[in-house]
Amino acid sequence: MSEGTKYDSGKPRMTLIPVEFLVGLGKALTFGAKKYDAHNFKKGILLSRLLDAAERHLKLEAVGIEEDRDSKLPHWTHAAASLAMYAFIKKWCPDMDDRYVYTDEQKKQIEEDMYGV
Repeated sequence: MSEGTKYDSGKPRMTLIPVEFLVGLGKALTFGAKKYDAHNFKKGILLSRLLDAAERHLKLEAVGIEEDRDSKLPHWTHAAASLAMYAFIKKWCPDMDDRYVYTDEQKKQIEEDMYGV
């Protein structure tokens, strides 16, 4: 089979994203669009609030509470939506970054603690 030339070395391999993840993310974002309005998050949400939401949903998922009370969707889908919004806000709304600023030494220690070094 002959194949044409395509210069895509170093580009993201989007086909590696599991379709199940994309469907779950899409469902959670659709639920949010109905509840708050489509693209509401693009107006800006503090990064700490998005991290808090993601962590709450992940904690609930971690202890075996798999379904969100309101949406009836798995908690991981809401965590994914929070992180997707986080990525958007971090890139396009830098004034919404209200995270505590650690010193470089503190960051190094936290990283070592997390990696068990």
